[in-house]
Amino acid sequence: MNARHGDRVRPMRRIAIVGATAVGKSTLAERLATRLDLPAYYLDSLFWRPGWLPTPEQEWEQLLRQLVAGERWIIDGGFTASMRMRFEAADTLIFLDLPRRVSFTSVIRRRLLHAVRPAPGMAQGCRPMFNLRLLRWIWTFPEDHRPVIMQALSDYAEGRNVIHLKSRGELRRFVSSLG
Repeated sequence: MNARHGDRVRPMRRIAIVGATAVGKSTLAERLATRLDLPAYYLDSLFWRPGWLPTPEQEWEQLLRQLVAGERWIIDGGFTASMRMRFEAADTLIFLDLPRRVSFTSVIRRRLLHAVRPAPGMAQGCRPMFNLRLLRWIWTFPEDHRPVIMQALSDYAEGRNVIHLKSRGELRRFVSSLG
């Protein structure tokens, strides 16, 4: 765990979780929701409609504004276009910065295990995606998206918990540290 501004973690009431595809964002959100008694919102399940149809832009932006205006929440999802809105409202920023191999392995496992029922955080009526576009997105994440996330973490670090987890072990230790 890497917490800026010292290792003391302030109370967590509004948590934004970001990271690459299939690194455990939704699973972490579920665990934190249980341990901290916070409602969890999964952007994938809110944005995508059956058959991978997106929510109309205006409706999506209104929903995001409603979510971040809440007093207590965990919001999990990549969605870099809305990341700064979530970071601005959050008191805790968590970046799951795990290696590509974790994403690739998890995407394959998700496709096999969740072919019938949705994985945590996945929209109803959307089978786990597994195509060249997704694999390319995972491959280019460190170059295309990680720098954007790192900059946003830096920009919004002041007065917030910033937790940068780089391995499954760090992730497990972080969750365990919450009691």
